[in-house]
Order: sequence, then structure tokens, then C-alpha cells
Amino acid sequence: MALDRIDLAAFLIFLGVVVGVSLYAGRREDTTADYFLAGRNLPWWLIGVSLIASNISSEHFIGMSGEGFQTGLAIAAFEWIAAIALVFVALVLLPRFLQAGIYTLPEYLEFRFGPTPRVIMAAYLMTVYVIVGLAGILYAGSLALTSIFGLDLTAGVWAIGLLAGGYTIYGGLKAVVWSDMLQGVALLGGGRCCSSWPWTRWADSAPSCPRTRTGST
Repeated sequence: MALDRIDLAAFLIFLGVVVGVSLYAGRREDTTADYFLAGRNLPWWLIGVSLIASNISSEHFIGMSGEGFQTGLAIAAFEWIAAIALVFVALVLLPRFLQAGIYTLPEYLEFRFGPTPRVIMAAYLMTVYVIVGLAGILYAGSLALTSIFGLDLTAGVWAIGLLAGGYTIYGGLKAVVWSDMLQGVALLGGGRCCSSWPWTRWADSAPSCPRTRTGST
């Protein structure tokens, strides 16, 4: 795929804005609460956008879109159920967790059953996320870079991992939330354009139906 200079410039500018804003937002993290919980002072709209953006990534735009083309709309059932679960957690469970000073699922297991279940759950979640979730996200993202820029697949995986991991380690949760906001808006806007464009082309190319004349002759 050949890119014009304006396409490459737009990509590099957006990448620079995401990294720059993330590093700027994540400066001056003095305590663990600042680093892991963003000082507990994030606005609600930023948390909401970050929540949605964290749930969509290259695995959805590339993996689930391709699977949906092959198998149909049934692939969307996972996300529909997840939307219901997120609302239930936000309205019912989350207020109780915050009231008890609990911020993670392993913390709740320690609060309820002791330290051993917390360690087991934390190790399990880390293993599953790194091997299953993160591997697929990095691969799909690198596959896009390979298709667009001709970059080596392994080099693309390393580039995405080091770039995202760098500003995350530096800035903590604030950096992640602000990068999610910028990338989420771009993902949702791009998805909206990609979904509406085929319908527009189809409407323009669809044959018009002949009009029938009604009334007495």
C-alpha cells in the first residue's frame, strides 16, 4: 500500500501528539496513588472515554471485523454481553468496592478470603493477559503496520510494545487515560467513517427504481 506524504505526516503528527500528551499528563507522580490511581481526581468523562477506548483496539478493528465478515453478526454477542456487565459493575459493584477501599479484583479476593487467593488471581490475570490478550493486540497492530508501511512483523511488535510501554511506565495511569482518550476518539471517528463510506458508495451506485405512474388513463 502506497502512502502519500500527507498520510505519513498525519500518522507521525498523531503519534507525536499521543506520546507528548501522555508524557505531559503523567509528570509529577509523587505517590503510589498518583501513579496507579491518577491521584483519584480524573473527571468522569475522561474515565468514560478511557473505559471505552481500553475495550477497543486493533484486535477489534482487524480481528473481530474479519471474523464478523466470515461468521456473521454472532461475533458481536461478546461485546453486547460485556456492555451489560459493565453497566452492572458500575452501578452495583463498583460503589461498594470504592467504599471499602478496594480498587482491583485481587484486592477484593484478599479482603474476602485472604492473601493466597490474591496472589493466585493476580498471577493468573497477568499470565492470561500477556499470553492471550496482549499478544493478539500487538500482533494485530503490527500486521497493520506491515500492510501499510511494509515494516517487518517482529519489528512492528517491538515498536508498538516499547512505545506504549514507555509512556505507560513513565506516566502511570494518567498517561494511559489521556492516550486512551486521544486514540479512542480517533478509533471511533475512523470506525464511523469506514462504516458509513461503503453505504454511501452503495447508494450512489445502486440502480434507481423506475417510477410508476398512478391514476386514470
